[in-house]
Amino acid sequence: MNRKTCLLLALGSLISAPVTSMAQSCLPYLTINNTNVKRVQMVTLNRNGLGSSSRFRVTYSPSIEIVQGVFRPPSWSIGSAKVLFSDRYGNVGGWPQPYSIGKADNIGVHITVEASPLVTETLNSWGYVKARFRATCTASGILRGSTRDVEYLLHLTQ
Repeated sequence: MNRKTCLLLALGSLISAPVTSMAQSCLPYLTINNTNVKRVQMVTLNRNGLGSSSRFRVTYSPSIEIVQGVFRPPSWSIGSAKVLFSDRYGNVGGWPQPYSIGKADNIGVHITVEASPLVTETLNSWGYVKARFRATCTASGILRGSTRDVEYLLHLTQ
């Protein structure tokens, strides 16, 4: 199955499944299990039908902070990763292919360790603009969330 097909299947399930039937605590998927690194596959779909895909490793930060009276839980984060888009084409063997690696943007991701984690995506290539959302989890550990314009799916693995 190619990357475009996988993205379309993932996004189809994202859009068609009701949130209330899927929501459960994300803690089992965010807790540390003998490693301080997890791999993340993130796919998005915006309101105009533009999809993106990114794979990266996040590192665990166990510190608990209280900043100006606000509790900040432990988190997973990465400072920089490439994100590929469905409308950016490159040529592979003379054929146009979406998700061109040569036309990637750069993002940062931060995920708090909570039952409903706060996910912050930093668009490094776009002046460090931040998109934030609270995620819910599916029974298989897929984090799901949305902003006003974008639906997100994140899959964390060891």
